[in-house]
Amino acid sequence: SAVACIQYNMAYLRGYTEVGTIRGELISTKQEARCLAEEIEQQREGLAEDEERLR
Repeated sequence: SAVACIQYNMAYLRGYTEVGTIRGELISTKQEARCLAEEIEQQREGLAEDEERLR
């Protein structure tokens, strides 16, 4: 029936949206992780410079 078809399509689209949302969250998390890794690397470099100065 048309109603069943519409309900199926709505459920499919809802599932697709959930997957898209999860994918978007994963992409955001990866970007945040990259930023944090860069920040950690900069802090490491700063600490290495400080250590050299203290020697």
